Amino acid sequence: MIFRSDLHSGPADVSDLRRDGLIQWQHRHYFALLVVFGLVLPSVVPGLLFGDWLGGVCFAGAMRLTTAHHVCFACISFSSLS
Repeated sequence: MIFRSDLHSGPADVSDLRRDGLIQWQHRHYFALLVVFGLVLPSVVPGLLFGDWLGGVCFAGAMRLTTAHHVCFACISFSSLS
């Protein structure tokens, strides 16, 4: 590190997250939400609008990967600014 800090790595206190009902609901249903909002919903929109169900699946998968990569690269770039 370039400078000294009083911060140390270790376990985080997540007791407030364990008590939050919405967070726990998301935790229990993570994979179902992943499938619905990651593939089904983005595939249904082009399927219903244009009748291209397979194109919707391919577009949803490509868009998911593109978004994930761009967000990751942006976070890395923005974190190096400070």
